[in-house]
Amino acid sequence: MYKMISKICPFWTCRDDEMGINQLFIRFLLLVYRLCIAGAITYLCATWAIEFALLQRGYKAYGGEYFVIPIEFYTTYKVLGLLQKLSQKTCKKEG
Repeated sequence: MYKMISKICPFWTCRDDEMGINQLFIRFLLLVYRLCIAGAITYLCATWAIEFALLQRGYKAYGGEYFVIPIEFYTTYKVLGLLQKLSQKTCKKEG
């Protein structure tokens, strides 16, 4: 696993005009990965929030629990980006 990350790190540091098609494809895959993970975590949190509100109220209604969905997605997406940048800095220090 670590060897795979060390191969990806140099692609994160390239400027867009210096990149070949392989590097752009890897960046695209990283973006899709972030979006999928953020979507999955958001789905789980939103399902929990909606079910919790239903149990608390006792009837189906649309309320503040639906504000959780975009906030959770944005937060998760940004945290994954931060983790990606931290791993980039770690690769730069070791490489």
